Parts: sequence; structure tokens; C-alpha cells
Amino acid sequence: MQVAPLSETATYNLGTSQIDDFTIIHSGTPSGNKTRSTYGVAVCLNKEATDIWKDSGSEWEAINDRIIIVRLGCKPINITVIAVYASVHPSNGQKSK
Repeated sequence: MQVAPLSETATYNLGTSQIDDFTIIHSGTPSGNKTRSTYGVAVCLNKEATDIWKDSGSEWEAINDRIIIVRLGCKPINITVIAVYASVHPSNGQKSK
């Protein structure tokens, strides 16, 4: 099973997308915000992880455009994937507020 948390996806809105055998679960800036799309997080699941995710109830929660949680009902333990976008100021490498 392969799961990849992604950040700085620059996506709008929230939802799921299917690309070939991969499922992308994403959260981004609301499309009503006409500024440049910023931030955005996603979790990419391969086919095996997608099947597990669907069989366990397709549970996910977009906290905001910087945090998303995906739950996979695995055995012997469940897995929770948390993808977080934390910006870094390019000039000094410090986290932005």
C-alpha cells in the first residue's frame, strides 16, 4: 500500500479525484477567492490504498486549506494520515505566521 501526503498543491475547493489507479483527496482555497490559488494539501492513494479506504467507509476530513485527515481501516490497526502545509519564508528558512 502506498500513501503520499502532498502540500502546496495550489488546488481550489475540496474533494476527491481519480487519476488512473490513484485517488487524490484534496483541500484548497475556496474557488470564490479570486486570488492566486495558494496553499492546498492532498493525500494520494494508490489502488491498494484506495480499495482499503473505500472498504473502510471512505472517511476523510478537510480541516481547512492547510490540513487534511484521511482514515484507512487496516488490520491489525487503523491508519490515520494527516497532511499539513506549513509555509517557510524563503529568505530565512523560518516558518511563516
